[in-house]
Amino acid sequence: MSPVPAHSALIGEPPFSGSGAFFIARPDAFTTAECAALRGLMEDGTPKAGRLSGGKTVESIRACEILWLDDQPETSWIFERMARILSDINGSAFGFQVEGFNEGAQLIRYDGHERSTYDWHADRGRAPGTLSRKLSISVQITPPDDYEGGCLELNGEGSVITAPRTEGTAIVFPSFVLHRISPVTKGRRTALVAWLHGPAFR
Repeated sequence: MSPVPAHSALIGEPPFSGSGAFFIARPDAFTTAECAALRGLMEDGTPKAGRLSGGKTVESIRACEILWLDDQPETSWIFERMARILSDINGSAFGFQVEGFNEGAQLIRYDGHERSTYDWHADRGRAPGTLSRKLSISVQITPPDDYEGGCLELNGEGSVITAPRTEGTAIVFPSFVLHRISPVTKGRRTALVAWLHGPAFR
């Protein structure tokens, strides 16, 4: 797979105290061909219903399908790419103390026939598996014309901002930032998400 292109990132405004931005968008983080390959993994896999961090299924809050990806030889390029992006953005924008991926990544599919959505939430929670999440990455891997709705919206300081939805764009944000996926009303939207873990914030 091709290396990460060099380019400037888009910065989410307004800033919140301590970081200077509440999300960074990295265009062209994954190529069109790589996005198609990721969607193919979802199509060939056996996805399950998305659950909340406590293991509950509440479709009024989260209605989607997920496929877990482990860091294996055939998927290592995905994790290596995300790790480089996260390291670069963390070093330039956030400066968090992080350690690595303590869990797999997820491919998440939202279906317009079911008005799939994931309502307002933070990735960092009280459950043991989410308590150490510090940086989240969400990669748009579906062409934006293939679906309607399905916007990644972030609320860092009381102002809701819609992230770019261009195919191949990676959105990086602190895992405590509130965000949601608005209901998909037509087509299908698939995204790649993962979390970088680290010691407690001080």
